Amino acid sequence: MTNTENTSKIKHLYERACFGLSYTELQKLSSTGINQLVDNMIAKAKIDEPITVLKAGQIKALILKDAEIPKIGSGIGEDQLKMRKELLKNLKSNLKLMNIEWISRMIYGDNPFREKMTMFWSNHFACRDEKNPYFVQELNNIHRKYALGDFRTLLIAVSKSAAMLDFLNNQQNVKGSPNENFARELMELFTLGRGNYTEDDIKQSARAFTGWKHDENGDFQFRKKFHDDGAKTFFGKTGNFGGEDIIDMILQKPEAARFISRKLYKFFVNDTPNETHVNELADAFFKSNYDIATLVRRMFTSDWFYADENTGNKIKSPVEFIVGFSKQFGVTYQNPDLLVKLQDGLGQTLFYPPNVAGWAGGRNWIDGSSLFLRIKITTQILKNSAVNFKAKVDPNDQNLVAVKGADESEKEDDDKKGDTNVNWDKFFQGFPSGFSTDDFASFLLQCPASAQLKAQLKEKADKKTIIIRLIGSPEFQLC
Repeated sequence: MTNTENTSKIKHLYERACFGLSYTELQKLSSTGINQLVDNMIAKAKIDEPITVLKAGQIKALILKDAEIPKIGSGIGEDQLKMRKELLKNLKSNLKLMNIEWISRMIYGDNPFREKMTMFWSNHFACRDEKNPYFVQELNNIHRKYALGDFRTLLIAVSKSAAMLDFLNNQQNVKGSPNENFARELMELFTLGRGNYTEDDIKQSARAFTGWKHDENGDFQFRKKFHDDGAKTFFGKTGNFGGEDIIDMILQKPEAARFISRKLYKFFVNDTPNETHVNELADAFFKSNYDIATLVRRMFTSDWFYADENTGNKIKSPVEFIVGFSKQFGVTYQNPDLLVKLQDGLGQTLFYPPNVAGWAGGRNWIDGSSLFLRIKITTQILKNSAVNFKAKVDPNDQNLVAVKGADESEKEDDDKKGDTNVNWDKFFQGFPSGFSTDDFASFLLQCPASAQLKAQLKEKADKKTIIIRLIGSPEFQLC
């Protein structure tokens, strides 16, 4: 393999497994083999660094105070209504603090692969809890702790987490009145996918998870008096099964390994799975007894991962777009709240998945308005102009952002200093003096430039203008 071929593979690996890399970093790694790089990434990503922005006590105090205020509609007074709104505002503020901490780790941290894997699991086990952000923080820490470990351990830890027990109503799952919500999503979204279980399997397994609860601190508790200890028939077997028995029986099915492998393939490789490659991954995953590192290593070291059909073909998610752009240009945000507003505006706010199925991804990330917004925002930031947009309160709403029309805002943007800073010196550091426009395009874009972009690049301009044209292209949306 030539050095150029290896460099191209490294760039592709870091675009997908991380959030890109600088030209200087690429040159430093250019002589390192892919297998070694993948092993290094996996080893580093296994280092556990939990998020500790929130403390259990401070959130518990807010919730207890909230509980003392009468609910809306039960004679609540104006002062009490104001207090309740303020408490809810404080809880959302804590979620925002966690959001900023996580996305800051993605941009400025030194372990991007761990953050990318955490991001994958947070969408696979999608969960939303605005009432107790501390529980959400603990679930995120489960995702990052076991991101490359044993899938069974990860699955059980998620299933016993306070956030998931609340989100999928297992707190209400009791003997004699089973709640099937968690049992259904466990098989449909977390392990097997539709068609690999029956409605009766859902009903019977729901009984096995009765009594799985958490206390007021979020610690898991098995409440025996709420547990149905009668015989249950699941996947054709009958016994006094508990929740972990059900999980073990699910993982005995090769379909579970294929389901997880397919989701990882779609996230890291291609939105349209090649079933031959998926089966190759699934076989390795199943034989390893569900070792996630084995699955990831097989994927990133396979020749097909670097094939043309799997390069420059995935639309960057909003978070990937924001993080990759910010890393590449050393962008700093004087007001970190802008990082949350950017997520809201582009349609993917960390800790706010749209539903239990998570974000659909792929072509769902882009339409005419969102593409315009991506281009508008990056252009404003690179020009050190004010970033002008307004996001609605609920990040799940459609058409979140109202951007000023170009005709009325361009001059204002040019005259008004923004609240971001681009480190151009760091970006240009390491590029050879003779680096051409085509060279910059080859480095910054993962797919060939269109005829329209090529025509724009032929126009005489300084290097910064060329870079802004490249970043403002539809091609830059792909990785």
